[in-house]
Amino acid sequence: MACREPPSYTFSGPAPDYRLAPEETETTLQHTPRWHGVDNTEPTCFHKTWPQGVKVTLHHYHKDQFSQFPTYAKNSHVSGEVEVDDRNTVMEVVACLHGKLDISVTNGSGCHIKLARERVVLWSAANSASCSASICPAILPLSLRFPSTYTYNGNTEERLPPSYDFVSYALVVLMASCSYNLTITITRSRKSKLIFWKPVVSYVLPLCYRPRTRPIRPLLQEPSPFSHLKVCPEEFLMIPMTILPKRQDESTHPPLHCQFLLPSVQTFCLTDSIPCHIQVQGPARGLSEFFSQTDVQDAAETGLPMLKGKSKRSRLALGSSKPIVRVFIARQIFVDISGRKSWRTLTIGECTHLVQDSPQYDEPLSNNETMTMDWSGMVECKKDVSTVGFISGPLTVKDYLVFSLTPAFSSTSKYPSLHHAHPIRLVTDPWQDDTLIHPSDFSTSSSR
Repeated sequence: MACREPPSYTFSGPAPDYRLAPEETETTLQHTPRWHGVDNTEPTCFHKTWPQGVKVTLHHYHKDQFSQFPTYAKNSHVSGEVEVDDRNTVMEVVACLHGKLDISVTNGSGCHIKLARERVVLWSAANSASCSASICPAILPLSLRFPSTYTYNGNTEERLPPSYDFVSYALVVLMASCSYNLTITITRSRKSKLIFWKPVVSYVLPLCYRPRTRPIRPLLQEPSPFSHLKVCPEEFLMIPMTILPKRQDESTHPPLHCQFLLPSVQTFCLTDSIPCHIQVQGPARGLSEFFSQTDVQDAAETGLPMLKGKSKRSRLALGSSKPIVRVFIARQIFVDISGRKSWRTLTIGECTHLVQDSPQYDEPLSNNETMTMDWSGMVECKKDVSTVGFISGPLTVKDYLVFSLTPAFSSTSKYPSLHHAHPIRLVTDPWQDDTLIHPSDFSTSSSR
């Protein structure tokens, strides 16, 4: 069989010139700014000195407002130098990057998982080839790297979790901790035969591991979604819910229909203000029953049977005299160790200003006429929240946006309370932050 010759190759023209900023006839279609750091004017060196004459200097780390120790992102290098005094007695210097996950529950379950152990010998007298090299150098270079995964249960690869510390002193105490540290171990020659003399001493420096994440697209910062709902409805997610009357009142009270609106991206930065909206629609009679704001004193004067002859404690048991409309961010810490499960839920964000923007009716509505009530607001995480949700082996940290509607006098109301928790994802960085733009990108961003 005859072999065919390859087709002739024609050289293409030279590649077009690359320009950082577009010209007058060019337009930027998409631009991703480069992260430049929190503050480029401050030195990026961290110094830690121990009284025994050991000093560690770390470079190229991220400064985090929530941690006093150096913070590192995913796959980051821990680089720097180690300085040691009294070098004539030093036999070996070892650096080790440790990571561990500790979980403890008072019901008898708990675990200890090794997350990372990166070890490197910085200097050893045994490896010195000459007598002049038998003395430890004054400065030893240091370089270690955070692993991206760890092995769980011997065969499962899990992502390395961020630094995290949680303690709950409830009826069942739950403690969970993900910690990382840099350990410098120095071995010296024995100068004394005293028992208390320790030839091997370790120096521990805590580190903060915080993988950086971003949303997939920007967030519309509007307190009310109606201004953008018709223009770009894909930017909002609508969750329909129904409040059914209690079983004994099904025949006399109609159901109420609710709409919960939130951004469809469902991924938010810890510093974002999340717009949310609640709409409740139904017959005027049902809404009047659910959102009645008759206070306890007025109810007592009207002779309602639920308040006649009741003590103050009994009246408090009836529930709040006003309806509660609330939107907040809840975090659930879930632990599963060998089938024994424990969890805690805490509030990490709140909508402090939920404004009612319902339409005004010129005339009172009859009991069967449809009525609509609306609330809009912005939900924000608390300032002290620094860790986002993650899943790592037996520990799961999840975040939810919770919509809550509680009627007045909930224990005797014809309608039950409604609580809906929608899962969301919190990330460390916003989609774009102009304060962190690289200097070379300022001209590009200004020309867009």
